[in-house]
Amino acid sequence: MPKVCPKKPRKSKREDILAAAMRVFCHYGYDATTYELIAQEAGVSKALIVKHHGTKEEIVVVCLEKFLSSFFRAMRRSTQKSGITYEKHMEWMFRHFKRNRDTWRFVLTIWLTPAHKE
Repeated sequence: MPKVCPKKPRKSKREDILAAAMRVFCHYGYDATTYELIAQEAGVSKALIVKHHGTKEEIVVVCLEKFLSSFFRAMRRSTQKSGITYEKHMEWMFRHFKRNRDTWRFVLTIWLTPAHKE
């Protein structure tokens, strides 16, 4: 009997789609990102993305919330270490910014770009 690969749990597919979306947003920017690019990166159909996440705006909001939430949790852990100096904390932040340069570039672009009407 051939082995059957188990289907990924729903949450995992959703997470895969969000991770793929963030990579695509960071590479192409918000305006150039399409459902097709996200679907290709995630290895899923466009319909599945729409079903799980809705509009492109909803996807980007969730991606940004996840990234920033993760950043602030890590920053909180860093500041709670006993004896950490201001200099060490700043070193940690700069390492984080450098490791996540493309993501931060995208985050700042979204924050600094005036909202446009569709």
